[in-house]
Amino acid sequence: DRLGLALNRERNRSTAEEVRLNLFSAEAIAVQRVTQLQSFEQTRTPGGSNWQDVPVTVPVPGGVVIARLTDGGNCFNLNTLVTNLPDGKLASQAGAIAHFTRLLEVSGVPAATAASIATATSDWIDSDTAPQPGGAEDEVYAGRTPPYRTANNLMHDAGEIRAVAGMTDTLFEKVKPFICALPETNMAGYNVNTLTARQALLIAALYPSGVTPDAVLAALRNRPAAGFATAQDFWTQPSLKAAPASGLVTTQLRLRSSWFRLSLMAQVGDSEFGESVLIDGRFLPARIVRRTLGEE
Repeated sequence: DRLGLALNRERNRSTAEEVRLNLFSAEAIAVQRVTQLQSFEQTRTPGGSNWQDVPVTVPVPGGVVIARLTDGGNCFNLNTLVTNLPDGKLASQAGAIAHFTRLLEVSGVPAATAASIATATSDWIDSDTAPQPGGAEDEVYAGRTPPYRTANNLMHDAGEIRAVAGMTDTLFEKVKPFICALPETNMAGYNVNTLTARQALLIAALYPSGVTPDAVLAALRNRPAAGFATAQDFWTQPSLKAAPASGLVTTQLRLRSSWFRLSLMAQVGDSEFGESVLIDGRFLPARIVRRTLGEE
């Protein structure tokens, strides 16, 4: 019995190590692909169906690795809710709080709840311990069971927002597809040539009012096969003329992507192993900055 257990343990260890190496190989291929995409044109990242969310199957010994590459910047970066101060501390960013509030509202969250969650999320990340009006700091979480404290640091995963006051599992499922936690406090900007139909909501949230996700979707459907030549070509689409572009619309829409997300699923024998990888495409060659094991 002990020998059998030892053999099974060694077999599992060997399989896990083999899968890890297979995932690393797929990562290297994806990084090379991102580098090629970013090198193709210096002013924009080409969209289309030749790479965005296209499943690529890579044969490996005993199975396959299925890879999907998507634009990793077409999401609201929760870390933009703060700004970096010269002394290294993080301070709440009022403009980003208003933007996140609008995104939550467009997602179907009641206005009062949306404002409270957005402010509490900023309090969760910022360095101070003084809650903003409608926000929440340590004293709110100290009374919970079990008690805990705010992070006072940048988020490493968007799932951390589930610990924020006001956030529920139901609300999290509503906003999960539209949020992320990139390792910077600047907005990456939305690439109008790689946005999917589902992500139309992100653009609607850039407008104070007057633009619905359906109006944005109509503009996306008019996207040329080669993509928009300029961001202005997008926001001047007929369906978006009800609300003139200004503010966030003109500063956060762009043609070049900064971040890419790679989703990997290794199928070896009867086992499956998932991994999510964040690739920085701001500089060439592209590089991996974060990997998370397990399915998202």
